[in-house]
Amino acid sequence: MPLFLESGSGTVINIASISGFQGGRAGAAYTASKHAIIGLTKNIGYQYADKNIRCNAIAPGE
Repeated sequence: MPLFLESGSGTVINIASISGFQGGRAGAAYTASKHAIIGLTKNIGYQYADKNIRCNAIAPGE
């Protein structure tokens, strides 16, 4: 974030999974980590939107 804040803009792209939205069969740790990525993505998006920093997640599915 310090580099993005210094430059005045930026884009963060996270890799999530459809399991982060729906749960999944991959195990509790995997599903929990993908839920966390989605939450982090939303938080960064809200927190830094007014500073021209975007945050998105790609969520591949089956």
